[in-house]
Amino acid sequence: MSIKKTPLKLTLAAIFMLAFTATANASEAYIDYDHSADFSTIKTFQMADSSKGALAKQDQLLDQQVHQMIAQHLTELGLQEVTENPDQVISYDASTKENHQLNTIPMGVGFGLGWRRFGGMGMATTTETTFTEGTLVIDSYTPDGKQMLWRGISESAVSENPQKTEKNIGKSLDDLFEKLAKVITP
Repeated sequence: MSIKKTPLKLTLAAIFMLAFTATANASEAYIDYDHSADFSTIKTFQMADSSKGALAKQDQLLDQQVHQMIAQHLTELGLQEVTENPDQVISYDASTKENHQLNTIPMGVGFGLGWRRFGGMGMATTTETTFTEGTLVIDSYTPDGKQMLWRGISESAVSENPQKTEKNIGKSLDDLFEKLAKVITP
């Protein structure tokens, strides 16, 4: 039986590239809620005006898409959108930040087995990758604005390609509303 050996530097390069890809494209979603709220009585929602928010000022088209995605997810949870007398008011806004990731790929010559090499010379190549991460915060309040019912925070990669950004936000919102469903549905 023979074992095919993969050069160590190629294996490490592949690992680092996979790690970067997972980090840069990962999306996260978090939910917090009022544990004393009776969500069984909440049947309707109204979307608050987001025109003064950072997302609306930066990208009106994306703001409209996010608005529609949130309303659609709430409707899929069995809630009805209304224009007056809602059980909850939904507001949202987004921000972006630039992240930097260092990727180091070791390359070298040595002898020995596995990671315990003896002698030889080595080098490493480090590259910096910059990517933009977006954070979307969705808040649910009582109509009088005195009590927050729940908050969802969704983070995802933002791309120069608008369709890719919309897709990333969609995946992140899917995760967020899946978690929210466990909280607000009996």
